[in-house]
Amino acid sequence: MDSGKALAMVSWLGYFVFYGLPAVVVRAVESDGNRFARWHAAEAVNLQLTLMVIWIPIAVPGMVWMFTSVDPESSGPPLAFFAVWGVGMALGIGTLVTVIFGAVRAGQGAWWRCPVAIPFLRRHRREGHD
Repeated sequence: MDSGKALAMVSWLGYFVFYGLPAVVVRAVESDGNRFARWHAAEAVNLQLTLMVIWIPIAVPGMVWMFTSVDPESSGPPLAFFAVWGVGMALGIGTLVTVIFGAVRAGQGAWWRCPVAIPFLRRHRREGHD
């Protein structure tokens, strides 16, 4: 189970280095192997996909709003900058807390289900755990 814990933690903490790639790799490599690592990798991928689903519809219009509302006569950033920045900070802090909590739970050997992630990958949840 120790190797499973390490791979599960890599699935979560890899977010800070390569976004979703480590979790996808662990999920693929452990497809018939360690169920614990596969569980956490799927939960990490679900969180990362959820963040993309949330962030893209917010960021793209926000960036367009920000760049189109620039006033050449103004000395400061437009109001849109603060709105986009605030949403980004809230998502970033929430993600940081969730990823670290997931890594801690994986390190403890707990089968943790991420409560804020949309279950895009569900098969691992149907399999259950020991």
